[in-house]
Amino acid sequence: MADRYLSRADWGVNTNLPRLGFNVDPARRTEAHIHHTAAVDTSDFTKNRWTIKNAIKYQRQLQTIRPDLGKDIPYTEVFYVLENLDVAIMEGRGLSRTGAHTAGHNTAGFGWAVAGNFDLGDPDAIDVVIASIDNRIRWLRKSGFPNLTDTHPAGRIVYGHRDTKATACPGGHLFAALPRITLDPPAPPPTGTPPPDAPADDVPILAAPTVTLPQLQRYATARRGTARFRELMVCVWPQSVAYGVDPAVPAAIMDHEAAGGHFGGVLGPEHHNWGGIKTTAGGDNNDPDAHARFPDDETGVRAVIQHAALYAGLWIPGELRVDPRHFDSIRGTARSLLSDGWRWAGPDHGPNVATKVRRIRAA
Repeated sequence: MADRYLSRADWGVNTNLPRLGFNVDPARRTEAHIHHTAAVDTSDFTKNRWTIKNAIKYQRQLQTIRPDLGKDIPYTEVFYVLENLDVAIMEGRGLSRTGAHTAGHNTAGFGWAVAGNFDLGDPDAIDVVIASIDNRIRWLRKSGFPNLTDTHPAGRIVYGHRDTKATACPGGHLFAALPRITLDPPAPPPTGTPPPDAPADDVPILAAPTVTLPQLQRYATARRGTARFRELMVCVWPQSVAYGVDPAVPAAIMDHEAAGGHFGGVLGPEHHNWGGIKTTAGGDNNDPDAHARFPDDETGVRAVIQHAALYAGLWIPGELRVDPRHFDSIRGTARSLLSDGWRWAGPDHGPNVATKVRRIRAA
C-alpha cells in the first residue's frame, strides 16, 4: 500500500470558481473529523475502490456538488482507495484553510472524507485507508501542527462525523475501525541553530517561529508592499510553520526577490514566483523563461518555503513538492542565512535577506 498526493492543480480544479475558507493558525488544529462521501460511481461500488481516472472525475464533481457551500470542496482532503489498494489523497480546501465539513469544528479540525459508501463492507479498503489516515496525522505532527495531540475523551483525536451530528456518516464499517488509529506522541517543533562558527546575528532557517502573523502583516504594510504581498502573509505564516521554517525567512526572501510584490526586472506577477526560483533546467538570470512559473501565488509561496527548507536540510517528498529545483546536491548546504552555502545568488544575498528578517522581527 502506498499513498500518492494530488494537489488541486494535479486533479484539475476549476479555477473559475473561488477557493473558499480562510487561513488558520496551525496551532489551532487539534482534531481530525472523518466522513464518507456515500458516492455511487466507483469502479467497484461494493468494494469502494476507484480507478485513478474515476477518482479525478469525481473529485472535480465534488467542487460543484454543494452549491449551498459556495461551490468548493468542503473537506480538507479526500482519500480514494484505488483498485490496487494504493490510496490517492486529493487536496480539497487544503491543510491551511478552514473547511465546511463539521459544524462547530471547521477551524479546529481537519475534515477528511473517504470516497465511497462505508455502510458497505470492504475490509481491505478499510485497512488501507485507516493506515493512510494514521500516517497522515503522524506526518502532520512532524510538519508544524504540534497540537494535533490526544485530546479525544476516548483517547483519540479522530472523530467520526456521527460523533458530532446525528448522521450515518462515515458509514458503520469505517466508523467502527477508527479506534484502530493509534498515534505516537507528537514530535517537538524544530529548534534550528546556526553552525557553531556562525556570527551572533545569524538567522537559522529551520526554527520555531520568531515572529507572529501580525508582525509579518505590519512589516508588509510598513514596507509599502503591494496589497497582494500583504495578503499573502496569511499564507506564509501557516505554510512556513507546517514545514518547520521560521516564517520570517520566506517573508524576507519574498520581499528581497519580488520587491514586496512590485516585482520589476525579469520576474513579473504572472510568474507567481516570489523567490526568484528557476526552472529545473535553469538558464540565464535575464531570461524570463529560465524562471519557474507557478499556477497561483499560494503555490509560489510554498515553493519559496520548500526551497529554503531544502537548503537547511529538509527533504520534501515528491507528492508534496512544488519546488522545481529540489536537488539532493544542495540539501543541507545552508542551515542559516549567513552560512557560505546560502551565497548561491551572490555574496550579499544571505546578508541582505538576514537584514530583512531582523526588520520583520522589529515590526
